[in-house]
Amino acid sequence: MRSLFKRTYKWGKRGFKLALFGLIAGVVLTIGVLIAAVIQGPPSLTTEQNTVFYGSDGEIIGEDQGAEERYWIDIDDMPESLKDATLAIEDRRFYNHFGFDFKRIAGAALTDLKQMRMAEGASTITQQYARNLYLSHDKTWTRKLHEAMYALRLEIFYNKDEILEGYLNTIYYGHGAYGVEAASRYYFDKNAEELSLKEASMLAGIPKGPSYYSPLDNEENAEERQELILTEMENNGYITPSEKEAAVTASITYADPDKSEEKEIAPYFQDQVVTEAAGILDVSREEIESGGFHIHTTLKEDHQNILEEKVKKNIPAEEEIQVAAAVMDDQTGAITAMIGGKDYEESPYNRATQAERPVGSTIKPFLYYAALQEGYSPVTMIESKPTEFEVSGKSEPYAPTNFNGKFADKPITMAQALAISDNIYAVSTHMDIGPEKLVRTLQDFGIDKQFKPNPSLALGYSSVSLLDMVTAYGKLVQGTESISGHTVSKITDQHGSVLYEYEPVYDKGKAIDKKTAFAVTHMMTGMFDSGLTPTTQTSPVHQSTAN
Repeated sequence: MRSLFKRTYKWGKRGFKLALFGLIAGVVLTIGVLIAAVIQGPPSLTTEQNTVFYGSDGEIIGEDQGAEERYWIDIDDMPESLKDATLAIEDRRFYNHFGFDFKRIAGAALTDLKQMRMAEGASTITQQYARNLYLSHDKTWTRKLHEAMYALRLEIFYNKDEILEGYLNTIYYGHGAYGVEAASRYYFDKNAEELSLKEASMLAGIPKGPSYYSPLDNEENAEERQELILTEMENNGYITPSEKEAAVTASITYADPDKSEEKEIAPYFQDQVVTEAAGILDVSREEIESGGFHIHTTLKEDHQNILEEKVKKNIPAEEEIQVAAAVMDDQTGAITAMIGGKDYEESPYNRATQAERPVGSTIKPFLYYAALQEGYSPVTMIESKPTEFEVSGKSEPYAPTNFNGKFADKPITMAQALAISDNIYAVSTHMDIGPEKLVRTLQDFGIDKQFKPNPSLALGYSSVSLLDMVTAYGKLVQGTESISGHTVSKITDQHGSVLYEYEPVYDKGKAIDKKTAFAVTHMMTGMFDSGLTPTTQTSPVHQSTAN
């Protein structure tokens, strides 16, 4: 008897030690997991999202997306009925647990043990969100452990509303629609905030099995699950019996998924916006297109419409000739309209920004700006007659001519030369002040290329993009280097945080003299002034072939 008592005492003592050891080990393990979760920091709450473009009036002009339709909206912009329906069917104790519903886990584990497989899930919204963001949907214990760690990190670093907001913005609703906003637009052609209880409860049932519960594919399955959700909402106090009855009997209208898309507004302009935004944020174009940004642009739709109408009117569709045009507000540098070709669908190559062409006599105002800086004046006289210019390293002289070979055959002023686009005056001035002066001047005006300082540069035989020339003229008109041609005025993330806002940049190293710029722009009006253009009966002067 005594021996049996001793053995029982020893076993009890050993059991107590084992239990104590297990408790300590559990506490240590729990602390270790928490420390590991904290060290890893907060996981990102976002996935790919549609990037939205706005015109200067704040209206949406277009969207870019990644592989699927995605939007991010604030939880306050989601209808209560949608949030309640989701909680009722997916995780009714969401606001009362720390990422794991142990009651559901115990029930699911018992079922899994009985069937010797992972037959039943008990994932909370937090766990589902973790899986959607970071993991595959494989039913393995390894994935479950990773999911648990991510869920723990989410619960540590974010509050419940932030987690629910992220979940509802990323969950898959079928047909390529991720998140409630994309789903609402796809199924009902309306914003999520406009959803009725009937529509919200229908959407809430889809994520369980997007192909099985899509009302467009399996209306009967979808309606059965919707009725279950409405019942759960009533049982959990989210809606009253009368509200449930009203939702059950209400009619529902679905959008036509095959409806034709509206014509894209200013596609060449939007393409430039993506390029510009990528440079501003130092990311790839793909990251801009699927980053969920809200990009406010400088586009004025009335300017764009006028520009497109002019192109259609003056360039026949059957002609192979292409076109490039841009409109800029010379007060701010904002590009308000842009065309990079006749048809974006046929040719997305943007000739306004990507193509470089000889600019001809449009370069001359910058030449005369350089000359004024070197001591010339608007009344400096040079004879307009056939002239040969010796070029260092060349055996043959450079002999420019005017349109139709006509010359004034007498001295003319700089103002007159600019008005009639006289090539002899231009090259004479260019060679006199030194060709490198024009190169540096072009760089000061934002045309930062490695031009060869040869005589023909004065006549615009070097190539420049249209957008660069438009920007340079904006600087000339305003007499300041701060003007910069731009299509992006502001960029925010999906939460409305401002990432970028356009501000003029002053570069003292490329300062433009306002008085000299004014003198040049005033001379440019000379072609409209009567009596300024020197003409004779025998030697009329025409516009340069470099135009």
